[in-house]
Amino acid sequence: MDATKLVQRVEEALAQVRRLGTQGHLAPPEERRRLRAQLQVLQRELCEPDEAIFQNQDYLARAAAVCTLLRLGVVEQLVRLREASAEQLADAAGYANPALIGRLLRVLAAADVVMSADGVSYQSTPFLEAYLSPAGAKFLLRSYVLGASPFQYASYVVERDPDEVNDAAHTIFSHIYGQEGQSLFHILAKDREMLRVFDRAMNAKEGDQQPVLGLFPFETLVEGAAGDDVPLLVDIAGGDGNTLRSIVQAHPGFAGRVVLQDLPQVLDAVPEEKLEGIRPMHYDFNDPQPVKGARAYHLRRVLHDHPDDLCLKILRNTVSAMNTDSKLLIADLIMPEVPSALDLELVVYTDFLMMQIGGKERTVSEFKTLLAHAGLEMVKLWGTEGQAPHHRIVEAKLIG
Repeated sequence: MDATKLVQRVEEALAQVRRLGTQGHLAPPEERRRLRAQLQVLQRELCEPDEAIFQNQDYLARAAAVCTLLRLGVVEQLVRLREASAEQLADAAGYANPALIGRLLRVLAAADVVMSADGVSYQSTPFLEAYLSPAGAKFLLRSYVLGASPFQYASYVVERDPDEVNDAAHTIFSHIYGQEGQSLFHILAKDREMLRVFDRAMNAKEGDQQPVLGLFPFETLVEGAAGDDVPLLVDIAGGDGNTLRSIVQAHPGFAGRVVLQDLPQVLDAVPEEKLEGIRPMHYDFNDPQPVKGARAYHLRRVLHDHPDDLCLKILRNTVSAMNTDSKLLIADLIMPEVPSALDLELVVYTDFLMMQIGGKERTVSEFKTLLAHAGLEMVKLWGTEGQAPHHRIVEAKLIG
């Protein structure tokens, strides 16, 4: 790029930073995300191609250091103490290698995740504290549960049959954990610590990035119901019922007319008080849908966990219960047809993670193809730009 144009773009970006600086963290998340993507592009343009190759290596070291310190309990201790030496933190965390803790903290100090004026004592920062928040749970999922596989993914793909790479039971994740032939969820069920991390991360996603309400007008489901005994909404693989609780709280008329479906081990662990107004039902989406003629069937963050063949089976099992008045609502991330730096953090990186477990984030055209093969057609894509970036609800109905 021409030097004059580059300087101009840097100055424009600085002007935006100054403007956002007057708003601080109150600036709209989408606006801040857009500016970060713009700065990322500028940073790359300031590099020669061979320099750009190593641009993100510091992130890999930082992620490994944080993940290790989290699992050792050091992050929690430093946040509690506010300031401490490696020796004090090793003692507080019960880990007998303060030298290693000091070396890992040095990595974080270089990235300003912790602060150190003398290289001996380390201070907590809001950026470190964030790792103990719900966002930190998502980070730990990516690093602890899925963190090892990206570095071995190339060898795995090259050595395997191309068709096997899309098999949910034969993935780099199952290979690394020595459980070939087992899906992510079968492996999680046998590892309590890994399952705890996974559950925390999934619950953390029930926020602004993937909201339950505000995308689809659920109240309209009442209008087309054939009678008071017709279920308004069936939430398939709905977990602990958090989605349906949010909907019932917003629309009290839904109470008693929504069905929560999941496996017995999931539903039986949900406290009874959390199911008020909700009808729980044991169900495996590999089987035909038992609730016939519901006003709507809901798949929230389900299809992205699975390859196309299993998604097609789930959809066909649902179609078997639908009538001409039924809707299918798929709440998921939507991949852009042409990705940019703006999409890297929320969508593209997520899809790379899904490759590790046999899942897939999909574009609108890929959803349309999948729906058509199941006898469905897309009616509308709910959600707008600036509102829960990339999280949408696909509304579908029976073809014809």
